[in-house]
Order: sequence, then C-alpha cells, then structure tokens
Amino acid sequence: MRSKVEAVVSRMNAENHKAYIVAAVYRPPCYTSDQIKEDIEALNIIMNELSDTKKPYFILGDFNMGRDNAYFQLKYLCKRYNAKQLITKPTRGKAILDLLITNSPKLCKNTTVIDSYISDHNAILTTLNLTRTKHEKVAVKYRAFNRIVPKDIHNDLDTYKNTLLTQADINLDDMYNDITNMILTVFNKHAPIRTKTFNQYPNSVKPSKATKHKIYMRNVARNVSISSPSDNTKKTFQHLNKQVKESIKQDMKFKTQQDISAKGIWPVLNKLTRKRSEVVNKFCANNINDHFVEISNAPTKQSCDTSNIKNPKSVLYLENCSGWT
Repeated sequence: MRSKVEAVVSRMNAENHKAYIVAAVYRPPCYTSDQIKEDIEALNIIMNELSDTKKPYFILGDFNMGRDNAYFQLKYLCKRYNAKQLITKPTRGKAILDLLITNSPKLCKNTTVIDSYISDHNAILTTLNLTRTKHEKVAVKYRAFNRIVPKDIHNDLDTYKNTLLTQADINLDDMYNDITNMILTVFNKHAPIRTKTFNQYPNSVKPSKATKHKIYMRNVARNVSISSPSDNTKKTFQHLNKQVKESIKQDMKFKTQQDISAKGIWPVLNKLTRKRSEVVNKFCANNINDHFVEISNAPTKQSCDTSNIKNPKSVLYLENCSGWT
C-alpha cells in the first residue's frame, strides 16, 4: 500500500522579510491502520525535508485526520520535530480536518477559522509576522596594514627624520611629540583609519570534539555525494547530517546544564525564553521537563555552588524528589 498524501511546496521570499516555506497538503479520508501508517510516514518525510532547510515552514491543508488514532500519530510527529498544530476550532461539522502545522508558531498572529461560503469546509486564516530581527550594530575601527608598501613608508620617514635633524635647540619633550606626530602622519597617509559596521549576533555554543568530528565526517560525505551522486551517498550524508544536528542539541543542553549549575535555573530560563527569533534547535517545554525528571530521579540532595554568584537567592535548591509523582 502506498501513501495517498499529496503536497505542493513553495519557498516564499518577500522583499525585506524572512524567507519561509509553505506546503499545501491534501490527504484523502481513509482511516485503515495500514493507510494511516503510510500517510504518517509520508508526512514524516515532508517534515524532515522542511526541517533541514532551517527556515520557518507552514504546512496547511485538508489532512482528514478526524479519528483519534490518526490525529494522535500526527500529534506525536509534530512533537518529534518541535512543531505545533495551531487550529483548535472545527473546520467541517464538529471535526478539525484542516490543519496548520508550523515550527514557528510565534510568527503566526490571529490564527482563526472562517466561513468559506463556497465549500463544505471552513477556511483557516492566519497573519504572518515576518519582520527580520534587528541585530545590534557594532562599529570597528581598523587600519589596512596589509596594503602598506614598506618602501613608501621608509621614504616618508626618512624625509621627516631629516627635517627633525635640522631643528636646533629642541628639548626632549618636543622631540618626543614631533616623532609621535611624524609616525601618525605617515601611517594616516598610507593606512588611514577606517570604520566598518557589523551585525552583532548572539554567541553560539562552542561545539565539542565529538561534534567537530561528526561535522568533518558529514562534510566529507557531502563532497562525496556531490562528486559521485547515488542513493547510497545521499543516504550516508543525510544520516551523518542528522547525527550532527543531534550532537549540536546535546552540546546546547550540556551548556544549559552548566549555566543552571552556575547561575540557577530561573535566570537561564529567562534568558532562553527571550530568544524569540530562534527557529532551529530551540529549547521547548519538553527539554525543561526532562531536566526536572532527571533531577527528581536523583537519590541525593542536589544544590548549586553559589560561591561565584552575586545573588545566591536566585539559585534553585532541589531536595530529594524521588517520591514525587
């Protein structure tokens, strides 16, 4: 049995706005267990490909998953890719058949269901907020020393030197000032001070040695898949690419765990929740729950080292919680 899911995918790139991807999906109303399994696998492939683009994506259309067993599997798939289904009102009768799935729910404003008047299904409507994140500008001043011609520098210095030597009755302070001004004048001529402005982006997590090795292996596999394209080389690259992403997530979680141990959980969570523009590899509620589950299963009391913290009251102390349910 083959999947009956139909999809059309398009990349949108409005001027001066973020690029995003829209996938229109239709699934015929068939609820046999085998057919649902095949269709879920097709949706899994679509979401995997969209996640690899590292761009906001929006999957919408008539999914025909009104049965609980079908919708439960789709909900689990969304959780796997850290995506969210936004439609909460019925779109045909009392069933929610038309869905909107996205990995960037914060970009969707005023999501609702309206009467289409021309179909037995209601229409879903959302407004996208695609304004680019404005990063802080940093100005850097520099001299282009790599463009200096040493011979020209020496000639100008010799000219100024001869001028200084002809001056009589000059004290030490004046000579120091004259030499300083001479050097600055020469360098301002051959390597003037320039200013360049950069966007300041948030600091990324430094990859571990294991992650660096996986990135290297992934890049080698990508070059092989380009030079010798085949199904095997493509699958090898995709497999290694997934390993790299998982390894980066583990590095991020390890860094977060270190920050929690040093600063306390609430300052760290507040910092993470302020990063609203992140789309890929962001922390969700499940990551926080996993952290508490890991701590609650510990057999002994855990506390944080407050020796290097200005405000020890902000540190969260966790008693033995193994008996919590």
